[in-house]
Amino acid sequence: MRLTVSISCLDILRDGPIEGIETHHEARERPDGETDQILTGCTASSPAAVREAVRRTVIENFSDFTQQRFVFVRAN
Repeated sequence: MRLTVSISCLDILRDGPIEGIETHHEARERPDGETDQILTGCTASSPAAVREAVRRTVIENFSDFTQQRFVFVRAN
């Protein structure tokens, strides 16, 4: 089965950092003059980090997966 899903950095980092996941931030100034660091993305540097990110995504979005229509296709 092949499942294509967008993996959100917010979803995977909600329970804390993952070893091998590097986050990318951008500084944005608020109207009051303060600066916030906004998460703009993340990069996995190892297969173990990718597996953990996918595991967390599945756990976080499990209800979305159960509402998908799956079709079994077999080779002839």
